[in-house]
Amino acid sequence: MAGGGIAGRLYRGEVSINFVGRQKLWYLLSGIILLVSVVALLVRGLNYSLEFKGGSSFTFPPPPPPLRATSPGGDRERRRRRHRAVHLGTLHQWTVQTGSLSTAVTEKVAAALDHAFGIAQSKMSIQLVGPTWAARSRRRPSRR
Repeated sequence: MAGGGIAGRLYRGEVSINFVGRQKLWYLLSGIILLVSVVALLVRGLNYSLEFKGGSSFTFPPPPPPLRATSPGGDRERRRRRHRAVHLGTLHQWTVQTGSLSTAVTEKVAAALDHAFGIAQSKMSIQLVGPTWAARSRRRPSRR
């Protein structure tokens, strides 16, 4: 089950690591990590998502890769390129987030995304998060 490496030797009890004897080292490392975290929080602040800031979100499937109609290499080259596929990895959807928009501007953005990427507006999921809900979600819950 366990091999001949350090993990196997630890499992069989052939080797031990003195964690308790190095407690000052572990406290120091924990303190450094905590200090870096607090400084980063104070310097950079929190990065609120759309649910906390309010705004609009446009989610749609990624556009198909562009196809070339002609190739300078002749028929043989054209046949070889026609069967080439582009793998988009694990990207199943794209999301564009904006600030708060009016209904008319939202429709213009959806039309611009449709024009730019060739994605029908019927395939887009548009979510509008109002500033009232976003402000309420940032407040602390009241104690009862």
